Amino acid sequence: KPRVALLSVGAESGKGNRQVRETSELLGKSGLNFVGNVEAHDLLTNSVEVAVCDGFVGNIVMKLTEGIGRATAELVRTRLDGKMAGEDVDSVADEIFELSNQVETRGGGPLFGVNGVSVVGHGAARAEAVKRAIGMAKLAVDTGFVSQMYQDLESVHARLEEQ
Repeated sequence: KPRVALLSVGAESGKGNRQVRETSELLGKSGLNFVGNVEAHDLLTNSVEVAVCDGFVGNIVMKLTEGIGRATAELVRTRLDGKMAGEDVDSVADEIFELSNQVETRGGGPLFGVNGVSVVGHGAARAEAVKRAIGMAKLAVDTGFVSQMYQDLESVHARLEEQ
């Protein structure tokens, strides 16, 4: 089961604003493999497979991560320039950038809360990323992702009602 955590300002239970605290309580009763809160620095450690946050926070995290990857790749290029073959420097820098830029490798992310399939791509996405986002949407349609998600949510809701 994937480890699910809630992105918050502290790992301790009870941290965060009202929305975060209420969501933490609901996730704890959901039957999911909820492991508690995580802080932003935990997102880079593979300590969880799913980090829950609202769309505003998620967008900020995504863009910050992209910027860190871009800046780190450029720093590597600058520091290794002349110390390694140019194509090797480019390869290392590109790999660093790819690790932090899921926009190009994934294409987009599913938007939950709509009655259908919606994949949100980045405004700066290139053609290959758009192609991947379309592929993600097709996969969601082909596998009945939305109807399965509704069934799973009904099951979670029923569990919460019992408590």
